[in-house]
Amino acid sequence: MVIKCKLCGGNLNFEGELVSAKCDSCGIGQFIFDYLDKESEDYDEQAERIKVEKENFEKSYLSFADDILNADSYCLKAHDFKKAIDFFEKCGDYKEAPQLLKLAKKYFIGKVACFEDCLLAIKYIDEAEDVSNEEKQQSQKEVSDLAVSFKVIELDEKGFLAILPTNPTAENVFLVMEKIKSAKNKDIKLLSDFEKNIVFIAYDNAAQYIEKNTASAVKECADIALINDIGEMIPVIRTALDGVQLSGIEEIINNRLNELAEQSRAEEQRRLDEEKRHKKEKKSERIRVIAVILSIILLIACFIGYREMGYSANNLRVEVTQKTNLEYNENLADGYVGAGYFYLFNLELTNKSNNAIELVCGQLEILNSDGATLSSSYVEMYCNLDGKASETHNLRLNVSKGQSARELWNSELKDLTIKFKIKAIHFKDGTNKSYPNAKNKIIYKH
Repeated sequence: MVIKCKLCGGNLNFEGELVSAKCDSCGIGQFIFDYLDKESEDYDEQAERIKVEKENFEKSYLSFADDILNADSYCLKAHDFKKAIDFFEKCGDYKEAPQLLKLAKKYFIGKVACFEDCLLAIKYIDEAEDVSNEEKQQSQKEVSDLAVSFKVIELDEKGFLAILPTNPTAENVFLVMEKIKSAKNKDIKLLSDFEKNIVFIAYDNAAQYIEKNTASAVKECADIALINDIGEMIPVIRTALDGVQLSGIEEIINNRLNELAEQSRAEEQRRLDEEKRHKKEKKSERIRVIAVILSIILLIACFIGYREMGYSANNLRVEVTQKTNLEYNENLADGYVGAGYFYLFNLELTNKSNNAIELVCGQLEILNSDGATLSSSYVEMYCNLDGKASETHNLRLNVSKGQSARELWNSELKDLTIKFKIKAIHFKDGTNKSYPNAKNKIIYKH
């Protein structure tokens, strides 16, 4: 189906799109929905297809527009902006497409990442309408310099030239020599004139680099094998690069090798002298080593002993300061919640060690004035007791009903003797200690 432009009568170029088309004559982008023949048998089918395509087109437009308008907030690269440029170039005057196209090209120019990007960027700069010729020339020069840099990296990776290291060590000088040797074996006939020019300039720069830095690099090098490698490479480089003379380099290499050989002999003599001295002192050294080992063992033993002292149950002092009757219920059978007698004891916990405590477990025994046991309970006291500190702990005690429980209820604190035997302590550093031989200490007696 041939569709004519409503503006100039030229043929519309669909370019594979169902939604928009560009006129071959006037270049104005137009939506083809308005060109459908409503009398056509497949009008509804075409209209539905175009409707879907138009919705997809609008989604793409909004997505690309968001990328461009918020480019500073997104991590977009040159190829992302290139996709946006390709899209907006097909949009004609649709909405803000012309302005977004300009902005996308501007961002693309600032994100170029390869030589081909630079060529496109130069084209976009030339097409810019709201920039002076002076600004265009300056921008194109900057991008051109960047293009050369990308091309140099590309040719280096392909082995046609050598990028010169900033630090002219012997290793780097030899690396440049190796790269130039390999590059000279490359066939540059397939390169463009622009690339050939870059390669020739790189050869000249490499020649200057080698001529300037080889002698000083050899003088500072301590690697005999590397110096020999450089010496073997000298004739190859003189043949490969015009302008490389390296006058007197052979003498410099020989002198440096002699210096290193002399240093090696002197080092060997020092090693032999040191070995003799070491043999003479061997006996006394053994004694010193044994003394050091014994001292270390003693220090470790003292440290372990001191550390264990810090975890001793004797470092924890427990005192009862108050007894309070809470509630009782003799009507419930033993075992039910709320059955028996409930008391509250206020305990003062004092930690004399440096190790913080989080849990104290032990056996609490309460006796009357005649020494008869009224209650014996295993208790766990969770606390937050730092080293060298004290803390008040409220211990809720439940005693089953019976004569002993009633006597305990009716007794004042001054009529009682309370003992506590520490079973275990959990320290905050993760250490858990048990004390099977701990003494049953009186923690209250009037």
